[in-house]
Amino acid sequence: MNHGDGLIARSRIYLEGAVGSFSIWHWIILVLVIGAGYFLWRTSRNPTGFGGWLLLVVVGQTVAPLSTINTLVNPDEGYGPVMQLPNGPIVVVVEVAMLLALAVFQAGVAVAMHKRKRSFPFLFLYQWFAVGAIAVINPLFISAVLGVGLSQLFTPEDITRIGAMLLAMGVWVLYIFRSERVKSTFVL
Repeated sequence: MNHGDGLIARSRIYLEGAVGSFSIWHWIILVLVIGAGYFLWRTSRNPTGFGGWLLLVVVGQTVAPLSTINTLVNPDEGYGPVMQLPNGPIVVVVEVAMLLALAVFQAGVAVAMHKRKRSFPFLFLYQWFAVGAIAVINPLFISAVLGVGLSQLFTPEDITRIGAMLLAMGVWVLYIFRSERVKSTFVL
């Protein structure tokens, strides 16, 4: 073993102690996120238009109706088994109607956003309420119509996932109402 091997071994031990369970990829991603945040902060002196953090909202809002339609077209387990249950067709029709209504509303919100309408922030807020309402109403309706318990419809992971999604949307709603860029962009 030469002197260089010992130095490498000591460096490896030091790095393992310093970074713990963080891999080098975690550190690279962290540095990139911090760098991107700093870049966005530095370039947002007189913010207007679809840039900065608003660009993430624009992308998300643009694909939201497509994502809802994809959920409608490719449900997790399909509507076939539900259709065979007593009152199953009612459940399917109501769920499809709710998802179609949500997709149409999301598309309308996206159009208002792209046209830079002053109403966009409030439509975005109402969309958050609609997603939350569907997340609550749909399983309650299914439970009542099919006579099954909510514990049979949801796992704790499902509830956590839905809660995290609503929380993340809530953060973006807060951003939409607090951002100077949003205030100066949606003026028509």
